Amino acid sequence: MSYLDGVKISGGVPRVPPSAISSVSVYTGGLPARYGDVTGGVIVFETRTYGEIHEAERRRAVQRTESEDLP
Repeated sequence: MSYLDGVKISGGVPRVPPSAISSVSVYTGGLPARYGDVTGGVIVFETRTYGEIHEAERRRAVQRTESEDLP
């Protein structure tokens, strides 16, 4: 069982670009109640917000520009 931003996903792991993933949690026992009656394990993917992705891209662009300016 997988959850993507709180939405239950049955079947395989969803295709999410690695740069969009904020965190991944794996629960194999002692599951929190919010995951219902799951008896095995749960994988929780939390994605970044659009603002977080945009800010990360902006920082990378600034770093590239600064590294190109070095002698």
